[in-house]
Amino acid sequence: MCVAYLDESEPSLIGPVYVVAAAVLDEDDRESVSASLRNLSRPGRSKLHWYEERYVRERQRIVEAIARYPVRYHAVVRTCAETETAERRRRKSLMALLADLDELDVRHVVLEARESKQNKRERMWLNSLRSQGVGGSAAWFDHVAGAKEPLLWLPDVIAGVVGAGLRGETRYGERLRDVLTVRSVAAGCTDR
Repeated sequence: MCVAYLDESEPSLIGPVYVVAAAVLDEDDRESVSASLRNLSRPGRSKLHWYEERYVRERQRIVEAIARYPVRYHAVVRTCAETETAERRRRKSLMALLADLDELDVRHVVLEARESKQNKRERMWLNSLRSQGVGGSAAWFDHVAGAKEPLLWLPDVIAGVVGAGLRGETRYGERLRDVLTVRSVAAGCTDR
């Protein structure tokens, strides 16, 4: 069974852009990849976070390591008008990514936890989607704090790599080209 870990980013670009990324791996690989990730994090930090790694050589070290993991990475980049809320961008991006994950037979999706009210609303929305057969059919969804689950660090890095690529910093994405799929979704604000 495949499991996907999801995180998102709103990279600072011109106009609203929302990136949601997934790291997809077999259940059997979770423990070994998680242990390796703990070794990538610098001492004293609660988690590995792309934007805290300011130096190119550190980012390259991280990308080089995660490129060797038995993990496939997927990302959706969504743009829309200035008036669209971040929550709407998140939902529309998640719908697109969940549809992609459904094709990969992902049956467990772990999202980085936000505020408890947001998590509760999102679980209701995800369960509604699942019951309608829209946007994927993962068997279950969980929200977990990023500091508690190292596998959530992977989609954080991927969202950072994709954001860097959108700004013209392509060196990171080039190293991941064999394991990373990025899909752009440009949408008007009239869609639901």
